[in-house]
Amino acid sequence: MELSKILSGSYEEWQGLAPDLSMVDLEMNLQPVKAVRGPEEQQRTYQRFHVTHYSRPVPPHEVDAWRAVGQETVNILEYAEPPMPDLEGTLKQYGPPDLLLPDQRYAAGVRVWDYVYPSRGIAFSIGEPFPPAPPSPRRAIFLQLFPAASIQFYLTDVGSGTATGPNVWPETAPTDSAVPSAAEHAEEPKTHD
Repeated sequence: MELSKILSGSYEEWQGLAPDLSMVDLEMNLQPVKAVRGPEEQQRTYQRFHVTHYSRPVPPHEVDAWRAVGQETVNILEYAEPPMPDLEGTLKQYGPPDLLLPDQRYAAGVRVWDYVYPSRGIAFSIGEPFPPAPPSPRRAIFLQLFPAASIQFYLTDVGSGTATGPNVWPETAPTDSAVPSAAEHAEEPKTHD
């Protein structure tokens, strides 16, 4: 699947970031780009990475590309406020996540759950309003793309990335269906050990 499709919010065919994705190919897929910052060396899990930050005039507006020091290929691509025209439909199509992690990220007014699908190379961070807030639609907070892998690879090599903190990007108006009831939420899979 073309990376440009997932950047525009089409997740149906995604099967993981190409393991041989070069920075040149990435930049072609990210167009239009209005600014590039980096690469800057940063620690993530137990590895050092070069991180290049792209600013775009279209969503997703801020995209980070992570590549391990000494490598020329992109290991992880991540961004906030991912375009997701049909959040509930996308999650239904993906099915139960292989890993469901609470509180790996922060966004004002919601609890964030990471729905991780390592065999498809994707993790959706989804914000749900805290009870007893009135029901409102869930919203996509953050997205991680990586080569298709195991749960162990996700936990040791991808994870939540840098320390969590307030989401500094502008909020988007929720457009999807209401948050499931507590009973529906209780039926979601628990984290794996």
